[in-house]
Amino acid sequence: MRESLNEIIADIRKKRCTMTVLYSNDLIDIISKNSDILNEIKLKLQMDNLINQGLFLMSTTYFEATLRDVMNKILISKPEKLKKDNFTISKDNLSSLDDSAILKSIIENELFNLFKGNVKEQLLYIIEIVSNIRVSNIVNKSKHEDLINIERFAIIQGLDL
Repeated sequence: MRESLNEIIADIRKKRCTMTVLYSNDLIDIISKNSDILNEIKLKLQMDNLINQGLFLMSTTYFEATLRDVMNKILISKPEKLKKDNFTISKDNLSSLDDSAILKSIIENELFNLFKGNVKEQLLYIIEIVSNIRVSNIVNKSKHEDLINIERFAIIQGLDL
């Protein structure tokens, strides 16, 4: 009989050797590919408002896809970054999928639920999983303090704002 889902996740977390290794180049490749596409979209902007609206929708989709792909890579390699402590999975999946597929299913569900929300929630979550800064610490501060913290984060990461 299969273990409980929490035991499976705990077991996966212990088996670090079986987990996907996350390399910064993997994340850079995802971001670079979609950044190139966004730059192509930017070059196509013109005076026609209708075309620009379509291009805006395309660019928003690519931006969210970039966030989703980056978050997926990070969560696959570090499942302990998942927000929830408990997850629900169907009995069929529990009995038929291997541990890695179960983890991927859990991450897909987590990202699906996150991307039903707004971009601010998505950005706060990615900041949390990348930098270990708790979202509640960011949300409960004034807007001015948020900007300072984000600027500090960018400086530490070597990013230009």
